[in-house]
Amino acid sequence: MARELHMTADAVCADRIVPIFIEKQKIGGRIVRLENVTTDILGRHDYPVTIANLLGETLALVAMMGSMLKFDGRFVIQTKGDGPVSMLVADYTGDGVMRAYAQFDDERLKSMDGMIDFETLVGKGYIAFSVDQGPDMERYQGIVPLEGQSIRDVALGYFDRSEQIPTHIKLAAGSVHKPGGVTQWRAGGIMIQQTASEGGVDAADVSEDDWTRLGLLLSTASDEELLDTELDEGILAYRLFNEDGVRMMDARPVVFGCSCSLKRVKDMLRSLPQSDQDEMAEDDETEIKCEFCSSVYRVSLPLGLDEDIELNS
Repeated sequence: MARELHMTADAVCADRIVPIFIEKQKIGGRIVRLENVTTDILGRHDYPVTIANLLGETLALVAMMGSMLKFDGRFVIQTKGDGPVSMLVADYTGDGVMRAYAQFDDERLKSMDGMIDFETLVGKGYIAFSVDQGPDMERYQGIVPLEGQSIRDVALGYFDRSEQIPTHIKLAAGSVHKPGGVTQWRAGGIMIQQTASEGGVDAADVSEDDWTRLGLLLSTASDEELLDTELDEGILAYRLFNEDGVRMMDARPVVFGCSCSLKRVKDMLRSLPQSDQDEMAEDDETEIKCEFCSSVYRVSLPLGLDEDIELNS
């Protein structure tokens, strides 16, 4: 995970996914840059730096993977483990709306001295990659163990085991300190795959030597390059893959957004067993907090009264 970056120059905001195509090898890929999205999501929670960096990398990963799919719906990455970070959730919709959150045990985290590696943070468990296209469509889900030294390693394991798609990935996340005490969170990533390009060109039969070489070139991209919003994606791609010819496609914007609402909260409460609803009804109201955006809803009880309000978002 990335170290903290200390920048003083005002940078151009970057929240976009840029498809790339390595022409000589006929390999497609993505470069992702997130700034407002990560700042908005991580700023709504008081996450320790280690967890914020991990969730930032997961956001870059879900943007890259979700944007490779052609669907109307939601692509979700979710981990579940027995470590201090019991769950990470990040999702991306077909129209570029993103959200994420982490569940963690603060006491367990504080009891561990020094830097904590990925394996210790998440423990043993699994990661699920899901495509949800709505109630009328079958939900696709691929699950692999939480194995590796980073969320990148886990994703590569998924592509190797479940998809059999040769893939190279580099991820970074970090905080940027600007004048006036403003802290921004950034995340970035680059991924290439031996699949059809954005324009539908068939993937070539890439030699093992060329694929290894391209992976080594991708690995030379530094955290600073991935997180520097003033560095054009075309320049970065050219630095890495100019010998093979690299073409950029139109950037896709991404934004933070949450689907929570008072109606959804009330529908969720109505779906609870009647015994739970009866127990809640002993109070005049209940407060529900959205894990994703931290909005708090006050619901009058019993359900159906008109005094329900959203407290804040």
